[in-house]
Amino acid sequence: MKLVLNISDVKNKILDLKGVNISGVTVNHENQPMYSLYGLKADGFITEEDFDEAGKYKYAKQFGNIAPGDIKYVDINNDSIINSNDYSIIGQTLPRYTFGFNFNSKYKNFDFSFFLQGVGKANGLIREQGIMPFLMGGTVQEQHKDRWTVDNRDATFPRFAFNETNNEQTSSFWMRDASYIRLKNLQFGYTLPKGIMKKIKAQQLLIYFSGQNLLTIDDFWDGYDVEAPVGNGGFYPQVKTYSVGLDIKF
Repeated sequence: MKLVLNISDVKNKILDLKGVNISGVTVNHENQPMYSLYGLKADGFITEEDFDEAGKYKYAKQFGNIAPGDIKYVDINNDSIINSNDYSIIGQTLPRYTFGFNFNSKYKNFDFSFFLQGVGKANGLIREQGIMPFLMGGTVQEQHKDRWTVDNRDATFPRFAFNETNNEQTSSFWMRDASYIRLKNLQFGYTLPKGIMKKIKAQQLLIYFSGQNLLTIDDFWDGYDVEAPVGNGGFYPQVKTYSVGLDIKF
């Protein structure tokens, strides 16, 4: 039996940078981790109580026409309007912990092995077609059915609001924990006894089963690969594969 465990703990902070380097949804900023997520801070959904008797929204002006069920943003600089000046660092993409565990065992004619990998303390973000049906060429997903309505106020997604930009902003609402544990590989094999192999004139005959990406434990968005780069969610997820075979040596 052989066990191999490795784990790394990485802390990073930019000490000196001339200005701020923004690239897409990530930013490099002095005294902050590299490639931090940069966007608006969400504060749940807008409710009916957020409007006065005349139907006017009581708080900082948001994007376009808003209604109950839209995402509410925090006015970071207190100027009564939500815009790019309210952006702040909302998460970090580089994981704090990275680990792997490799196990190999053999008993008589049986052998068994598996490999686990994962990360801890990291954030992921989806955008564009991942957050809205039909947005940027995306399609409707099963999870999009869980939209805010007057009868479903604890929904995963905001209300349906086509041609309105408020809910499409980069924000912590679309951010999820990107920590995970994944069973990358598993193999189970059986080698036939020498007596049988002599009869078939073979040096070795191994019957085996193997699988790739068989199990992933995470709390990320459904249907999206937690290992995919931060962005629009349009990356094809890693496939789960099963193999059964024979390994014969004559």
